[in-house]
Amino acid sequence: MGKFIRSQRATAFLFLLLFLELVYLINGILGVANTGEAMLIREEAIADGWSSQWIDETTIVFSTPLSLTEGTHFAVRVTGAVKQQDKVQLDVILADKVVLGGFSREIKTDAAIDSSGEAAFYRSVHQDAGNLLVCLRGEHLLPDSLRFHVDRMQYRYGLSTPLWIALTVTCVLALAVLTALVVTLVKKLPSLKKLGEVSFDGKKVLAEYWDYLLLPVLVTAVLLVIYRNAELFEPLLLKRPLGDEKEHFLYTDLLIRYGWKLQSPYAGGVSGFVAYDYPFANSLIFLLVKLLGNLSSNPYFVCNLFYFSCYHLCALTANYACRSLGFRKATGILVSCLFAFSPFIQQRYQHLFLCAYFMIPLCCLLAVRIVKGYYEEHPERIASGLALALLCATTGLYYAFFSGILLGGAVVIAILEKEEKKLSASWKFCFPLSVLFGIILQLVPNFLYWMRVGGAGGEFSSRYFSDAERYAAKMTQMILPRADHRIPLFRAINEAYNSGYHYVAEHFKDVWVETMFVNENADCSLGLLASIGFLISLVWLLRRKKAEKAELASLNLWIFLFGTVGGFGSMLAFAGFSQLRGYCRLVLFLMFFSLLVLATVLEKLVRKGMALGICCAVLLLVGVFDQTVDYKRNDLASQYEVFNASRDMYRRIESALPANSAVYTLPYINWPESGNTNVLLAPVETAHTRWSIGCMQGRGEADWQKLISVQAVPDMVEALRAAGYAGIFLDSDIWYLASVDSLQSGEMIEQITAYLGQEPEVSASGLQYFWRL
Repeated sequence: MGKFIRSQRATAFLFLLLFLELVYLINGILGVANTGEAMLIREEAIADGWSSQWIDETTIVFSTPLSLTEGTHFAVRVTGAVKQQDKVQLDVILADKVVLGGFSREIKTDAAIDSSGEAAFYRSVHQDAGNLLVCLRGEHLLPDSLRFHVDRMQYRYGLSTPLWIALTVTCVLALAVLTALVVTLVKKLPSLKKLGEVSFDGKKVLAEYWDYLLLPVLVTAVLLVIYRNAELFEPLLLKRPLGDEKEHFLYTDLLIRYGWKLQSPYAGGVSGFVAYDYPFANSLIFLLVKLLGNLSSNPYFVCNLFYFSCYHLCALTANYACRSLGFRKATGILVSCLFAFSPFIQQRYQHLFLCAYFMIPLCCLLAVRIVKGYYEEHPERIASGLALALLCATTGLYYAFFSGILLGGAVVIAILEKEEKKLSASWKFCFPLSVLFGIILQLVPNFLYWMRVGGAGGEFSSRYFSDAERYAAKMTQMILPRADHRIPLFRAINEAYNSGYHYVAEHFKDVWVETMFVNENADCSLGLLASIGFLISLVWLLRRKKAEKAELASLNLWIFLFGTVGGFGSMLAFAGFSQLRGYCRLVLFLMFFSLLVLATVLEKLVRKGMALGICCAVLLLVGVFDQTVDYKRNDLASQYEVFNASRDMYRRIESALPANSAVYTLPYINWPESGNTNVLLAPVETAHTRWSIGCMQGRGEADWQKLISVQAVPDMVEALRAAGYAGIFLDSDIWYLASVDSLQSGEMIEQITAYLGQEPEVSASGLQYFWRL
């Protein structure tokens, strides 16, 4: 009875998580439905019915009865040709009022004005208006080739009827699935009378669960030693000038301030920051961040708590998987701690959400059970298995995708061994399909958003199939020690290998940058003990006699064939699935299976409990020493100087401007593909200032920002003023990310200063500048 109750308790916990997932889904859908100003709809059309009239030899006026309603943002673009070098000037009159005058641009060739050199303006309509007049001046105009385009970007509130129908159907299906799972659970629960007869024996509970009590103590002790110099209320890691950790600080701040809607009116320019272009499958991660956000409003502190909690959660789930697979408690603790303190997690703070790999051991447990025919022997547990597979899709799109690959491989292996099974294994495809269903369920808010704005993801997904090859793992990198190993000899071995593939880029200030061969995959070291387990698993596959727990070796090989250079992952990318490219991240699955193989061999060699415990303790010390490095905050002193100077600059700007003022950030970068920069900290550090950074490339607002950034300084300043911007912020540290690099940051600073007639405010680091408009 006790074992039955424990299994049902675990199932009930899974269903509770599923319920929270449903709450997250509904919150996201309502966020898309009620967004309002943060939703920018772009409608581009060539304006027909223009009438023209020459005022003199150099001036022509075009007019149209185009009607624009209040709240509409729109742009007028002129394309055409001129005979020779000329400067055209654009004046726009709306409802008998000049809304933009003197917007000029020099045309230096006899070619048509293309999308990167068009005459354009951007303006909000504050009342219903019509009779749009465009006045164009130039000495060598060719009127027959001139065309006017109008981009109307209008905010829409609420969802259309088809979208509400889609929303209703989705929620009904989700509730039906959840209800079916709960009903299945209730039917299997024992009666309350029998539950009341169960007695509590503290000694038995301690004897059975002492490993779960010891694990948090061990993990906390190691963390206290490694991060003894850490400052919890500041970022643990800062990379200058690039660093994806700033993006995660922004998302964490959004979750703390605005719930689960992943939107902010204080980033992304006029339209606001909207994260639904990104196909997130992070609902369990967001839930954990949201819960931790109740402890503090400091996003850096919450990120650090989340980071350290990932160590504990990874250890606990790994131990549960080991216990479920029949491993002894001593080896379970060894595997769990080594998996929690993988080299990967210490090197991934800048990709903070990737540290949440605590569902990987449970996915591996499912895969082993599928291969061994566990669910054929215990069909009553299929429902909880499917629920667990669905939850494997909630800690990031990468891990969800990899979980589907692993469970699909487990089904294939089970079918190949079907002669040993009494029942067909084809029904087991429900497990990878459950992962797929979990992904789709979480992306419902994204689908609704894409239906509203037209097109998926803006242009963020500019990735190529070759990226899967570029960011794949190599066996050499898996076996080699980590790059910053504690032992100088091991560190030198790693540097000797990687240095043969690095090159120096001038704009990265003489630092090594990633290449086709050494990049993110340099972080995929398994560690000494897991490497031994990986090599043993390969030996098992070569043995004619089937080894004990050979399913571990088979699944390990399956994952390796997907994650390695030129493997199945590269084939998938070449076949069209190129958006997910970081196959080196599969190393975590390899590491867990390899540690299980090592534990199997260890239990076979050392059978006595006391000897096994001593052996595991020694190996644990060796493994933690090998896989980790001490956190040295002093090594980041220069980074923190820039960070503190920047945050002080952001706060001074906010105090100098009226509430809800908009600030345009230079240089314009294609976000997020061009890298996340220091400026992403601006909306985190301020509470009532709107920043242009964070506009999804490919959307109307981002197109306008990019167009403005390449204009001459007078045109840029006047266009920003017309659009309601109150200041210009320039970060010279990231100037090499600018879309057009013909102008150095120093020249831009001089030109803005000269045109505005005011000296900029400069940060303490001398890297950031600010002008009021």
